Amino acid sequence: MGRPGEASLAPTVFFRGDCANTMPVVIFPYSMPYSNFLRRDVALLPVAAILLAAIPFFAVFGHDTQESKKELKAQAEALLAKSQGLSNIEAPGSPPFVLNMKIHYRIGAQSMDGQGQIIWLAPDHYREAFNSPGYEYTEIVRDGYQYLSRTKDEMPLQMYELRNAIVAAMHGGVNPADLKIKQVKAEPSDSHIICVDYDAFAPITDCLDGDGDVVSSEMQTKDVQGILARHYEFSDFAAFEAKRFPRKIAFRGGDGDGIEIEVSQLAAVKTVAPVAFNVPAGAMKEAWCESPTSEPLHPASRVDNRNEFMTLLDAEASVYLVVDANGHVRAGTVIHQTRAIRYDDLKTMFRAMRFPRTLCGNNGIEYETIMHFGH
Repeated sequence: MGRPGEASLAPTVFFRGDCANTMPVVIFPYSMPYSNFLRRDVALLPVAAILLAAIPFFAVFGHDTQESKKELKAQAEALLAKSQGLSNIEAPGSPPFVLNMKIHYRIGAQSMDGQGQIIWLAPDHYREAFNSPGYEYTEIVRDGYQYLSRTKDEMPLQMYELRNAIVAAMHGGVNPADLKIKQVKAEPSDSHIICVDYDAFAPITDCLDGDGDVVSSEMQTKDVQGILARHYEFSDFAAFEAKRFPRKIAFRGGDGDGIEIEVSQLAAVKTVAPVAFNVPAGAMKEAWCESPTSEPLHPASRVDNRNEFMTLLDAEASVYLVVDANGHVRAGTVIHQTRAIRYDDLKTMFRAMRFPRTLCGNNGIEYETIMHFGH
């Protein structure tokens, strides 16, 4: 991954600027789209559900029989079904809250600290702000619009991963109704941990303890060397109203980079000073909706930049892209490559691409995505 010359989250990009309006081209053989509007669409995140009154499901671990496997699976399914949504402190009807956090980033050999705050009044009325050396991000949602104020006006990969990690903790996620359970097993190193493997394109494993808290969630990927794999850990759970929330959250990527979050305060609030929702000068304004949609990905009949496209395939390249409201790449960063790629080739190719738009009603909205190119 390209690194800043100093400890900073300021984006290191191979491409920035307006894109030409050209014919759509074939995009990629494999992709991992993640909406940057994480409060609206969390189904794409490989996370598991939290909390249930303890039930005696560990008694069957001692005998690896077909009967015990069936019993263990049934108990795991019941645990997951009953725990859905119990970590979602942002669910409609939840009490308003303020969440303050300390953040530690590990990026290659660099290490840096930052802070974050979320003030949440309702699903369509919240403010979140994060800072670190060299980068600040503020998002305000109110009155049907989203306002974004960011250093360099684009989100670096590490901030994208940070927000995903927070959502993973909030939105206890893999719903047994959405994915089939492939295997249930005891964690070899800890008999009090049960792990659930899901039958998905990218293997997903969620591990829960005897209290029903998700202690880890992992998604493996099919890119070369597993660079895009994602591993989350949650610990030190505390009660918040009728829910439970981890006070320690950790993310580790397949490239070795990591983020550690320590919740210093999670408290219900009755009133919030209106100044907290003042829109920063120069903030980007977009339509907001709770459930954005995405245009379908249509196979293209043309490859206008075949040479550049083959260069990405041959390099087994993984790239992080910021896609604008019209479906054009506004900025991007190479996460991994097995051989050197000329940035001019990348710029030529991505200038010609048009990605599926993410829509709020009829309005396109910006989003971030990670793509892997490989044979």
